[in-house]
Amino acid sequence: MPIGKLNGKFEILGKYAKADYTHAAVPSFDQKTTEVNFNYVIKQFKARVMMFYKDTRFNKVEPNFWQAGVGLQLQM
Repeated sequence: MPIGKLNGKFEILGKYAKADYTHAAVPSFDQKTTEVNFNYVIKQFKARVMMFYKDTRFNKVEPNFWQAGVGLQLQM
């Protein structure tokens, strides 16, 4: 169902990933990543406005960090 004056649609995407790293040069460690994307898609995929949040955590070796952003995609 189209929403708003631009007849766009909302799209929500959530992701979770876990990776185990083993390497001879550094101690083994785990990485967990959680990401949420919120998009407003306009005219199918020719235009979209997006926002995202990504949280990356490690059990040791690396510091935890997060990222957030906004974007605009246009295709001609």
